[in-house]
Amino acid sequence: MATPLKTTTNFYCYLINQQVNTGDVGEPNEIIETWILAPVEAQIIRPEGSDWSTLQAENAAPDIGEYYSSWNNVNYVNASSWQKKARCRSHIFTTLHDGNIQAVYRFSTYYQKRPGTANTGLQLPTTVECASASRPIGLFRRNWVDGPPAALDQSAADIGGDTAILGTREPFDSIVPQARMRVRLVMDSEDLPISDAIIELSLFMGKRHFSSNATDPSFMGFPVRSCIAETFAINKLEGEFYEITIDIVWDKYYDHDQVPQIEPDGEPKTKNDGLELDDIRWTRVERDEEDFNKMFAYTTADFMSAADADRKALAMKGYWVP
Repeated sequence: MATPLKTTTNFYCYLINQQVNTGDVGEPNEIIETWILAPVEAQIIRPEGSDWSTLQAENAAPDIGEYYSSWNNVNYVNASSWQKKARCRSHIFTTLHDGNIQAVYRFSTYYQKRPGTANTGLQLPTTVECASASRPIGLFRRNWVDGPPAALDQSAADIGGDTAILGTREPFDSIVPQARMRVRLVMDSEDLPISDAIIELSLFMGKRHFSSNATDPSFMGFPVRSCIAETFAINKLEGEFYEITIDIVWDKYYDHDQVPQIEPDGEPKTKNDGLELDDIRWTRVERDEEDFNKMFAYTTADFMSAADADRKALAMKGYWVP
């Protein structure tokens, strides 16, 4: 047999096959190595029993979760090498007829090289799903003069326009166009522990998007104050990785409804001998505001504090952007 690549106290270790699988966005990158482990002294290796700890203690087998670079003593100078983030996920040991062991080690990671020749960082998968939706609304006015105010929770004055159903106080049943977005963020628990993510996301829910960024204040192209964070979920992936899903709804009317103003006696203001409502305002629930773009981050320090420009671009464009 050829010269062993590794020699420990009790084992000769021969690397006989290496397979490197690189995938697209969302697919794990893998390194799969096949080794022959031969005992230095004639004996039967029992990887399921007493020899298990010896294999790992002598570094003949990597620990589950161990970095590939640590176990194989590989020095990656380039910061964009995803191999340096690959960890051991599984062992498969097979006893051979000659008493040796065939060992298959699988290392993987969700990290990808950031696009562009000048970019030497790594990036995690980020995707957005979107579907059209709507909500019911009762319109007391048509052809209104003042539309739903993005910056106000209630119109400053009557919105004007025509009574929706002439000669009645009843609203006209209509719908408000909406879009429901689900943002998917693969996270590394070493950079953002799940407990930190839960706290940040819990504080984020129910808020309305607003950004003071003069260059691009929108969220996914929708104007400020038109999007609301509704729900989130966290799902475990492999090893240190997990996925955050955040559900956000865009509302064409900025979450407003048409509401009649009430007189001191508790009745709505009317005109035309009480047949039609007189003062209609756009009104919505008061909400705290947050820049939703800040979710496009990787670390505890930046999550909901500062967006990663490349990650935001990946979400908005739908593919790696040089």
